[in-house]
Amino acid sequence: MQLGCTYLVVKDMNRSIAFYEALLNMKAVSQNLERWAQFHCGNTIALWNPEYDQRLIRDSEDISAHFNEAYSKFKEDRATQPWYFQQDI
Repeated sequence: MQLGCTYLVVKDMNRSIAFYEALLNMKAVSQNLERWAQFHCGNTIALWNPEYDQRLIRDSEDISAHFNEAYSKFKEDRATQPWYFQQDI
């Protein structure tokens, strides 16, 4: 069995990128603002900051350019639930 990609959820993208660049001794091969970054070291390690998505949903009137309809509805529905039913997804 071989992993294709491992996603790690992070809260501070800049600190996380700096940590993994030092740990892996390589630069991120791709990055999208504060949302995600990827490292290729045999397999792919991807860092993902869900707060970036939450900010877009909270602050933007038109999020269709960033997310598909199913994900947008899922995140908007979760925003109306009490905090104890929410998880970082």
